[in-house]
Amino acid sequence: MDSLFYIQYEVESAIREHLRETRRTLWDELVESSVRIDSVGCDGILMREVESYTERLLSKMSDGEMRRLWLDTENGIMAVEQGFDEPDRWDMVHDIALDVNQVIADDVCQEAQEILKKRKRKRKA
Repeated sequence: MDSLFYIQYEVESAIREHLRETRRTLWDELVESSVRIDSVGCDGILMREVESYTERLLSKMSDGEMRRLWLDTENGIMAVEQGFDEPDRWDMVHDIALDVNQVIADDVCQEAQEILKKRKRKRKA
């Protein structure tokens, strides 16, 4: 695990494979949630799930490895620029999870937007 992309890939893969009690994947539920108007939407459900998977992956890493990843995050870069470059482990996990979450949320929302566009085209036809 030497990059944020690798962690994002692992977390997204786990979410795509994770079957809920309904025998549907968590990914499908997230996409549908972001399409429904009355739902929590992408961020609410997704952040909890992504943080959970990300924390499990990161718990296997040494502080040095995690720090190297943290330095690639938006918050890590800003912290170093401001002279705060000694975060504790929890802050690093949180910052990495935020970056991973953003990428995955963008993917979920993009897929949901495509579904909405298809629905609108069907209605107009």
